[in-house]
Amino acid sequence: MKKVILVFLLFCTSTVIAQNEISSCQRLHHSKLKFINDNGLVDYFQINGNEHLEYQEAGGPYIKSTLKWNNECEYTARIVEVSLVGGFFKVGDELTATILKIVDNTVYMKAVFKEVEMKFTYEIVEYL
Repeated sequence: MKKVILVFLLFCTSTVIAQNEISSCQRLHHSKLKFINDNGLVDYFQINGNEHLEYQEAGGPYIKSTLKWNNECEYTARIVEVSLVGGFFKVGDELTATILKIVDNTVYMKAVFKEVEMKFTYEIVEYL
C-alpha cells in the first residue's frame, strides 16, 4: 500500500511541475526579453502573441517575424521584415525556437535555423 501511495504522490508532483512549466512558457507569449551580445550590445526580444520583434538599443537594426505556436513552449518564426543590410537573415526565412526552461528571471532557449542549433539565455524585462 505504501508503494501505491508513493507512486501516486510522485505522479501528482511531476504533473504539477509540468503544468507550472507550461504556464511559465505561456506567460512568455506576451513578454519583453533582453540579451547581451558578446560585443556588449543589448538586443531586445519582444513577443506579442503571434508577432515577434527583435531589435538593438537606440533604433538599431531589427527583425520582425510572425509566430506559429507549435505548443506552449515552442514556435516557428517566419521573418517578414529585416532592416539588417547584408545580414544573415532574409525575409521568408524560418526558424524553430524552443523554451527549454525558465529559472527565476532567466529564460533558456534553443533555436534551429538552417539545421544549425543555437542556444540563448535571456533576461525577462517585463510581461506585456
